[in-house]
Amino acid sequence: MTALRSTIARLAPPGSLRARFARGSAWSLAGQLVAYVLGVVSSALVGRALGVDGYGELGMIQSTVGMFGLFAGMGLGVTNTKHVAELRNNDPARAGRIMGLSLLVSVVSGVAIVALLVLLAPLLAARTLENASLTLPLRIASALLLLEAVIGALSGALAGFEAFRAIAVSTALRVIATFPLIVLGASFYGLPGAAAGLALGAVAGLAINAAALARVCRRNACPVLFRGLRGEIPVLTSFSIPAYVSGVMVTPMIWIARIILVRYLGYPEGYEQMGLFSAAWRFQDIITLLGSTVGAALLPLLASREGAESSRLASGNMLVSWSLGFFLLAPLMVYPEVVGLVFGGDFAGRDLNVTMVLAMYVTNIILYKQGLARVLTARALLWWGVLSNSVWAATLLLCAWWLGRYGAVGLAGAFLIAYIVNVAVFIPLYTGKKLVPRSTIVSWEAAVIWLLLVALSAASLLQWPWAWRGALLAACLAAGAAVFFRLARGVR
Repeated sequence: MTALRSTIARLAPPGSLRARFARGSAWSLAGQLVAYVLGVVSSALVGRALGVDGYGELGMIQSTVGMFGLFAGMGLGVTNTKHVAELRNNDPARAGRIMGLSLLVSVVSGVAIVALLVLLAPLLAARTLENASLTLPLRIASALLLLEAVIGALSGALAGFEAFRAIAVSTALRVIATFPLIVLGASFYGLPGAAAGLALGAVAGLAINAAALARVCRRNACPVLFRGLRGEIPVLTSFSIPAYVSGVMVTPMIWIARIILVRYLGYPEGYEQMGLFSAAWRFQDIITLLGSTVGAALLPLLASREGAESSRLASGNMLVSWSLGFFLLAPLMVYPEVVGLVFGGDFAGRDLNVTMVLAMYVTNIILYKQGLARVLTARALLWWGVLSNSVWAATLLLCAWWLGRYGAVGLAGAFLIAYIVNVAVFIPLYTGKKLVPRSTIVSWEAAVIWLLLVALSAASLLQWPWAWRGALLAACLAAGAAVFFRLARGVR
């Protein structure tokens, strides 16, 4: 044990960037693993309780609330993370004022957007979603807008303090509280019950995160301040606004793309296809969340003075989420039938399998881009993010309209094309400005990772026997591990 401790101390000296990242990512991953397991189980139970149509309706409600929630969030979480990480030691009073301003704005914007959604719910349900029965669930779920806006600001501040243990515990406790609420709500009260379960779980999450931030602020002698806030308004205009605009180009576009599918096919076929899409996308959401959770420990390090000068950190930033996602999504890509096993017999068939494979491709690209997004945030280059997301949004909507006739498969294909175009267009920016190591973008190692995924998807779509697919999976995982190891060592 002593030898092990000395080895760990030598590889990651206490207080070093490596040790801070290891500690933060370990706690983040632990919290999200709990969320991952319970999230899959609760989604499966809710899907079985609501059926394909009902689960598709729940997916549209969550997407609609998420779209409005973006306007409530205002990019305040990432604002807190960056500025608390920079100022907590050198200027704790200013860090406290920025936290106070963010929390105040999140409450005001959250209340305003909740009122707007409650007012518009009948029109959205009847006209946009083409299902007037969704009015009540939409109004119930609207409470999430205020709750998630404040939780986002609280969590961003915790990340700025590198309090990833507190974030992990808060995440786990919220999921544990939400699990019985949403499952019982869906089982006994259908769609309105599921929406109420989500809202009540968010109430628990708000209380848990607020208590965690209060403890962390006391420990760091950096309290949240609500006076002298006017002087910090330029932070919102220079950082929060581009972060907000960048987000505006994502969430509403996803919502519109889903609307295109539902309206193109009509009721009930549109919601049946949306149910298949939502089931596959649930795995995408969970893996993406795991990647961003582990990578969350990197943003405050990249924003710090010592982190900005570390080439090792720059390489690790690109590889950590990408490599984690590869090893999580590869089994799901080669065995897409797992969706049917989890959600029930109604969630099966070739359309679902193809949708799942495409969703895993999208997941790998998203995880790859998470490293790029962290660099743009740490260097305050968020207007470049706005431009990048604009290209992605335009491509997504065009492809969703073009491929909408193909249902869930078409929508998943639209997302894949949009992400491929987005990355390809902006490679010159990433390499020209030396934002990330070139080997993680243009190299034979990077090409091999994508080719391994092609091989896995081909075996799946050609319906190879499960044993053959298992052998190929083992070979691809071993090859992927070797390639990521070479990249981590800084080849080229």
